[in-house]
Amino acid sequence: MAGTGKRGDQRKTLILNLHGNRYFKRDKSVAKNALPSISIRTIEERLEHFVREKKAKQSGDGYEIDLKTYKIVGSAKPHSKLIINARTASAGAKKAVEAAGGTITVQPNV
Repeated sequence: MAGTGKRGDQRKTLILNLHGNRYFKRDKSVAKNALPSISIRTIEERLEHFVREKKAKQSGDGYEIDLKTYKIVGSAKPHSKLIINARTASAGAKKAVEAAGGTITVQPNV
C-alpha cells in the first residue's frame, strides 16, 4: 500500500487518471434520434437488391420502393422513374426524383 496516502493519485500516469466513464461520456441522445440516410445514387445501385428483399417492385416503367425507416438525401438525377415511400427527404432529393418523373411520399411517425 506504499504510495497510496494523501497525495497518492498524483503519482499515477495520465492514462490511469482518465480511465473510466467520468471523462469519456458519450451523448446518447444523438444516436437515438438520428435516422439512417440513403442517397438516390445508392438506391439506384442497390435496386436489384431491394427487389430481392421485396422492399421494391417494378411497376410499369419505374420502381416502387418502400424505405419507411430512411431519410432520402442527394441531388443526383435517377436514370429510372422512382416512387419512394420514406420517413423524410431532403429538398434536393425531392427535386431530383420529380425531375426524373417519380415521386417521394413522406410518411412521418412510422
